[in-house]
This record gives sequence, C-alpha cells and structure tokens, in this order.
Amino acid sequence: MAHNFELGSVYPNPFNSTARIPFELASDAKVKIEVFDVTGRHVATLADGRFTAGKHELLYQPDKTAASGVYFIAMQTGTRRLLTKAMLLK
Repeated sequence: MAHNFELGSVYPNPFNSTARIPFELASDAKVKIEVFDVTGRHVATLADGRFTAGKHELLYQPDKTAASGVYFIAMQTGTRRLLTKAMLLK
C-alpha cells in the first residue's frame, strides 16, 4: 500500500441499489467513510470508528429519494483522506 490505508474501487460501478466499498488498513485505525453528492452535500456516513488492520468492505444503499448521478466516497484516517467516485443509475 502506498499509504497506511487504501480505498478500493466501488463495485459495481455504476450501481443501482447497492454499492460495495472495499478498503484496507495497514494497522488498526480510526476510519471515517462518508458519501457526498456532486455538489459536495453530505449524503451519508458509512463508518466512523476503529477498524482492525486488514481488508474490509462496506455496503452503500442509498435511500429511495437519491437521484441518479455521480457520488464521491471519502475515506479519512487521521489527517489523510482518499476519494473515489461512483455512479448511481436508477
């Protein structure tokens, strides 16, 4: 890993009802993973707590009112932050 953590590609992408978000930690860490729409509006917090070292996966199931479009997944540990994007198609 280039960092002490890695945020994998969302799959499937584009997604319809559920997106899988893989991530990996080199050591135990406090992790916050959030979803934002293309305007930067906070949509959801998927994780906000401590995780053990290793591979993990979260599921994102947007609510019924979520619009089709691009969403950004942000993962933060300490002061480092990674982003990936996903496309919701309804």
